Amino acid sequence: MPYKNPSKQREFQRKWVAKRRADHFRGKKCANCGKPVGPHTADLDHKKAKMNRTGHKIWSREKKDRSKEIAKTQILCKACHKKKTARQAAARAEESFFPVIRAKIDELVKSAINKKKIDDEV
Repeated sequence: MPYKNPSKQREFQRKWVAKRRADHFRGKKCANCGKPVGPHTADLDHKKAKMNRTGHKIWSREKKDRSKEIAKTQILCKACHKKKTARQAAARAEESFFPVIRAKIDELVKSAINKKKIDDEV
């Protein structure tokens, strides 16, 4: 039966999610550096980069759905997760940004070469 008081309901749900998270991380280690982690020092990281975020929502899912999603993840300490995320962001920026810059540089070089040819002919 749901709580009639919304603040009590939120508090119950917050504790319920925190317990699920704590139970999952108990006794686990970072997949990258091997340091022991806990619910406040660990993150779930998708093994395959994924743009949509599951975040805290994963803990309130049904066990079957939660297990299916967790199977796609690895446990990383917050420091390793931050480093991995930064590397992935840099790689995405490079993939989307550098081809545009490269094309612009090529265009400018061709333009300069053509201008030089015209100047040489005159």
